Amino acid sequence: MDGSNWFGIPDHIVLQIFSYVSQNDRYSLSLVCKDWSAIFHDSHLWSRFIFKFDTSYDKDGRAITCVERYGQELKDVEIDVNQAEPISLKRALSVLDNLIGVKNWKVIKFKFVFTGWNPPLFNGRLILNKVKDFLSSIKDKECIFNLEVIDLAKLGIVLDNGLLKILADYHKRLKVVNIQNRCLVDNITEDCVMNLLKSCVYIEEFYAFYHHVDDEVLEILSEDGRTKIRKLSFMCNRSDKYKSMISSEAWESLKKFSPHMELEMKFHSTMPLYMVNQILCPEIPATFIDLHIYAWVHEQIHHIAKNCNKTLKYLSCHTDLDPDSTANVELSPALLDLSVQCENLEELHCHCNLPESTIKSIKAIRSLKSSTLYMNLGQGN
Repeated sequence: MDGSNWFGIPDHIVLQIFSYVSQNDRYSLSLVCKDWSAIFHDSHLWSRFIFKFDTSYDKDGRAITCVERYGQELKDVEIDVNQAEPISLKRALSVLDNLIGVKNWKVIKFKFVFTGWNPPLFNGRLILNKVKDFLSSIKDKECIFNLEVIDLAKLGIVLDNGLLKILADYHKRLKVVNIQNRCLVDNITEDCVMNLLKSCVYIEEFYAFYHHVDDEVLEILSEDGRTKIRKLSFMCNRSDKYKSMISSEAWESLKKFSPHMELEMKFHSTMPLYMVNQILCPEIPATFIDLHIYAWVHEQIHHIAKNCNKTLKYLSCHTDLDPDSTANVELSPALLDLSVQCENLEELHCHCNLPESTIKSIKAIRSLKSSTLYMNLGQGN
């Protein structure tokens, strides 16, 4: 395009272009002409904003001025913090303070992300307490919109019951809750999760740890009058050693209430291998299973083929710390059994070397949309 044509672009198209570029590029675009400068200050452009606090990206922390000027327009907020930089922590706290000070509540989606390495002296409690202050500040504001999504999956801080109580008390219109964060331990109890789910009957996506739930929690999710569950995701780890397993009856009840539910089951490497089959009980409607357990899981795969054959769409397994290791002799028959039994299987990812005959047989049995199946080094497939 020659230069003159750019001036003929309708404002709403330029607004869309602005929305797809980074903050720094957005600022540069605003210097092109008066019209583009006016678009830069359009309130619609600031309804969604990602605050990236990392000095390699934003040395001077210019994003702070954005929240000071446009904080009252923010609806979709993401805060990314480089944990290795104390100045980035300080700037993130400043953003939250500004959001707390906004007169009207308009935030619909809130996400907090940690990047970089966590130094020994990084105080995550400062962030967690400030997030709590922000979420509870709605009680003193006029609520223009309701918080519908909270995503703390990449917030590497031990969460607690206090956070969930605030959500249950002040954010009853939530639809998506993700508390399946990077920490392998937390201070959240089943009772508090039950209280959250009882209060927030519109939740349709819930991401948590397996030790957060039991039969009673699934009963709550199956009650008449609440929104049907669209997606459940549970991470299983060492904290599940001493909890009771969710029963087949509870899964069957939830499956009847939400027949189109996607159930994601993730197994961390700290999870005892013998518990996998106990958790994946009969009637569990698992669609996505990730066995990130560094062990030969042929028995578990046979078990999955038997219990999840009507629902499974995705299976991934890490069998050894060395991805170039060769599969044991029992793994190939297990994968073939899975391919035969699981009629809805779309993706299969096995991170070890398999016999060429096994790979060909799997692909002959099942047409996969995506797969990680490879032979000896240099003969990848």
